[in-house]
Amino acid sequence: MSDISESSERRQFERYPLMLGALVSLPKGRYDAVLIDISAGGAKFQLKEMPFIAPEIGVSISITIQPFGGFFGDIMWVDDDFIGMKFDENHKAMASLVHEMVAQSRPNTPVPE
Repeated sequence: MSDISESSERRQFERYPLMLGALVSLPKGRYDAVLIDISAGGAKFQLKEMPFIAPEIGVSISITIQPFGGFFGDIMWVDDDFIGMKFDENHKAMASLVHEMVAQSRPNTPVPE
């Protein structure tokens, strides 16, 4: 389990809360998940069903979010309920996509610039 206050101090990008369905590909299978939040640098999600062997920190994974496609990265932390990943993607492109995701998931909410 990670130290939450320490990880929040290291965050470089604004987080956007979301509740979107996703598909997570781990080395031993694919799992339905709920995307809890996303930033230009990573995402927090919850697997709907935990695999037999829990995901490990440092493992490369992908998360597919329709209609946006797949994002690749590494697991940075795991606790009893959630998993945090850091994206391998270009941060500028990811930030643009995050803004688009927020706007589409909340059509009446202005997206911060």
